[in-house]
Amino acid sequence: MAKTKIVANYLRKAINEDGNLEVTFEVSNYHYKRYCQDLQKKPYTLEIAEVKNKRSINQNNYLWALIHEITQNPNASSNDDWEMYCILLSLANAKFEYITCLADALETLKQEVRALQVLGYENRENGTRWARCKVFIGSSKMNKEEMGKLIDKTLWYAEQLGIDTVYYRDMLV
Repeated sequence: MAKTKIVANYLRKAINEDGNLEVTFEVSNYHYKRYCQDLQKKPYTLEIAEVKNKRSINQNNYLWALIHEITQNPNASSNDDWEMYCILLSLANAKFEYITCLADALETLKQEVRALQVLGYENRENGTRWARCKVFIGSSKMNKEEMGKLIDKTLWYAEQLGIDTVYYRDMLV
């Protein structure tokens, strides 16, 4: 059985006839039920963590975990997390501005705005090289609706690559 994460609701705990603690969780999601049907009577490693408010820093962490999983897929548009983030922002029609800056200043700009796509370069008559960029507002500045669009596009993109998104859907949607 492949390693998987599931979301379940705690129901109860009891001491069995051997004096061991039994803990019962309810699994209602169809896909999680399918994973659980393959369980056999043998030891498993469990990690139990409380599900936090989905609209929080936790949501951002799960989004980045999914983006990283996407970049590990050989068919992804990019193997760089930040570049993939910008691709997903573009797919979600996130707000952006076009700017032009000196090519030499590009690395400094990337440190400041982070969500930036370089669209191309041009050489000016005075011998300077300039970069044309698309600068996105980041997810930390998005409202609920904008973040929802980014999450939907990220889940959609992951599914196109064949990535199982059931866990992420529970944590993000």
